[in-house]
Amino acid sequence: MAEQAFHWLHWSRQQARVLLCIDVGDQTSQPLTNLLFSQLNGYFSRQDKAFRANCSLTPPKVNTAIYQDSASAQGLNPISQVNAQAQRGISAFMPFEASQAPKALAQDVATTKADTDQFAGQTNSLFSTCSLTGQQYRSQLGRENRLVLIDMRRSFNPDVIAALGGTVIGGGVMVILVKQPKTLSFTLAHFSQGFGGRRHCHYLKLSGANLQQGDKDTITDVFSVPECINKRQIHSDKHSAQYVNNSIAKQPEDGALSHFDNGAVNEQQHQAITKIIKVATGRRDRPLVITADRGRGKTTALALASMQLLQESTTPITIFITAPSPMSIQTYFRHFQQNTNEFLVHGLHVKYRQHHIRFVPVDELIAGDLQCQLLLIDEAAGIPITLLKRLSTCYHRVVFSSTVHGYEGAGRGFTHKFLPHLHRIYANSRELHLSRPVRWSQHDELEQLLFERFFLNASLATLPDNIKSTKAETVAAPIRYQWLQGKELIQCPQLFEQVFALLVGAHYQTKPSDLKVLLDDEQVYLGLQLVGVSAELPNQPQADSILTGVAMLMFEGDLDEELIAKINQGQRRISGQFTPQSLLTQANVEWAFNFRYARVLRIAVHPELQSQGYGKLLLSAAEIFAIDQRLDCLSTSFGGNQQLFHFWQDSEFQVARLGFTRDKASGEHSILMLKPLTAEAKPRVFALQLRWRRELISYLPDEYQNLSPCLVALLLSATGRCTLEDDGQQLSPFSADDLIIVEHFIDGSRQLSCCIPALQRLLMSLTKTDYSYVKNTALNELGETSSLAVLVAKILQKHSFSLLAKRFDLTGQKAVIKQLQVASEALLQRIKANDQIHCHSGENSTSKSRDMLDNT
Repeated sequence: MAEQAFHWLHWSRQQARVLLCIDVGDQTSQPLTNLLFSQLNGYFSRQDKAFRANCSLTPPKVNTAIYQDSASAQGLNPISQVNAQAQRGISAFMPFEASQAPKALAQDVATTKADTDQFAGQTNSLFSTCSLTGQQYRSQLGRENRLVLIDMRRSFNPDVIAALGGTVIGGGVMVILVKQPKTLSFTLAHFSQGFGGRRHCHYLKLSGANLQQGDKDTITDVFSVPECINKRQIHSDKHSAQYVNNSIAKQPEDGALSHFDNGAVNEQQHQAITKIIKVATGRRDRPLVITADRGRGKTTALALASMQLLQESTTPITIFITAPSPMSIQTYFRHFQQNTNEFLVHGLHVKYRQHHIRFVPVDELIAGDLQCQLLLIDEAAGIPITLLKRLSTCYHRVVFSSTVHGYEGAGRGFTHKFLPHLHRIYANSRELHLSRPVRWSQHDELEQLLFERFFLNASLATLPDNIKSTKAETVAAPIRYQWLQGKELIQCPQLFEQVFALLVGAHYQTKPSDLKVLLDDEQVYLGLQLVGVSAELPNQPQADSILTGVAMLMFEGDLDEELIAKINQGQRRISGQFTPQSLLTQANVEWAFNFRYARVLRIAVHPELQSQGYGKLLLSAAEIFAIDQRLDCLSTSFGGNQQLFHFWQDSEFQVARLGFTRDKASGEHSILMLKPLTAEAKPRVFALQLRWRRELISYLPDEYQNLSPCLVALLLSATGRCTLEDDGQQLSPFSADDLIIVEHFIDGSRQLSCCIPALQRLLMSLTKTDYSYVKNTALNELGETSSLAVLVAKILQKHSFSLLAKRFDLTGQKAVIKQLQVASEALLQRIKANDQIHCHSGENSTSKSRDMLDNT
């Protein structure tokens, strides 16, 4: 790291970060903007002066991120104005036209315009601005800002605050403008209650439509506190760069930074770089897991290790890096862009001599035959665990890097579920946790506030020994259920934290914005599964209050006919109506809006109690609650895999739809399932599942060609009928003639091509009586390589012999056919045992067919 950059990083992280949240109410006066930025200008000017005095170096510009949501862009703050004026200075924040302002403020606008223009010109050399809206805030992940301005007067978004808060370096400032809506936002109220007792985090509620003197004094005081600028002399610090011996650098007790030859700034980051290189150069099948909170330098460690590998290797190296989205790893490639003299960077591809680094999406890594010397997986907690498991077996040199908790999503599911699996598969896997912040001080108030208010560090309760690993049916204490809304539960913060911790641990997509759904959406209810507590929710958790599970439901349906018509015509899409909208527009179910639904958004059970029956009991409680609320169906939608499908099918949910494309978040085809609760809904849902099954075979060779063959077999057996009450409801039942054909294929007297229709009917004849057999195969760790999977992939999904041989690690066509024969014989024996062979109506079977049918 260059001397100037290291000195700045070392000095700035000693400064306190400042948060100023202003509830503007009806305040729209331009003087607020002028006052705010005149104070910011003075604050950063004094900060830069102090840095120059300490080390005689020039500080970087004040990188500034200005965020406005899309709603604001259409209202008081046209984003076009922000973009047009951003180059003139940060006074573009909170712009508005004089014609849009109230008449009482028109004079303010006119009299302050000249001051604003003058201020913009003065600060142009100090500030470097970047305007953001919508999802663009994600592009800031990994960047370093000295100033962040967030306008949330129209919509309070915890994701944006958590994400951009992580970009503010030591000594930086984050200003948030909010406005309490007419309908109380419990999320905003909860956030505002966390500022008390913090020296550098301030919440200011303006007292009127015009800026009052008291408000001015408060804002001035925020940026004039002497403690805001730490004047510690870094040249006299024995741990600064010029006094550190790189070969024996140690992490100082006070957390000051060190300077290593490999670019690391502390001992933990140095260890991470060393261990990453060891994965690439040491023995294979020894994966490394790096976990950290935001601002700990884990992505930088990945980049620095990659640079060192490329620079030191004498043989060609290819490094793949993947993440939930390309935006997640922009910081990684930014390090190479800063060294363009050595590295040729083109988008998400780096070339250095004969070496290459490139970003590869997760689905391509799994589907393609790709070779690399090192695979880096950043923000691994944002990738479904099923896909992480497949990556861990497909590649032999892998580094998993992830935020444990923070904006990027749920890290606890990654910790509780994936890491134990990885340790079982690879006994020599290693873990490293980065705990020391790089961008700010160890006990930073802004980080503490964001973690506390958004429950980013929510931790699970410790279970007593008499509850751990105890089946729900044998637990001694009574199990009770409490249904309530988030705004009620937040009155008991400790219990709410445990609820959020369970949700984070159970789902890889849980984000801070889910807190807003819990607190502010009137259609969302929480079901708490409590062991050993009274039926009434206590004001404070009692000693015997044990939260074992939580269900999160959203009520859907109840729209007027005009709105339904617009949805049907593709003119509207309504938030909070996923189930009926999906049924109507994607499954062609005309009666979708005739019913009301309770969609299970999340269901979570304490990790130490999973697979013990608690989840099934919780679903039963949700069913009772939905019936009490006079709802017609429970619904659920999830990324389709064998384990999840079995859970929902075992609770008597029925398939309504299977998505045609892979979900970007889960990497899997989403499955929509329903459980009817009323007499009117039951025949409708049952008929819908039968229709879906009949149509499935049409999609398997195309839209579902890459669906897991084991999942296909599970779906077929779970939705197959055990009897032929209506022959028209079952597709081409397996006949005695088919039995003869399949037996000829098994003994090798018939070619595969001559037997494909019969083999297809053999698979389509799977019913619920076969479900246990198929489940045991599909849920086995070797299920994806079983002969049944080969049979489904070839006969129903129409995979080529070459693809099958490659996918299932078989030697060629003969080996594939052998697997097809093995699977066919196993299914045929089950059909004979269950007497599932039928004669087509009107057909004249041969005497041999009748004899074989009689024998069965």
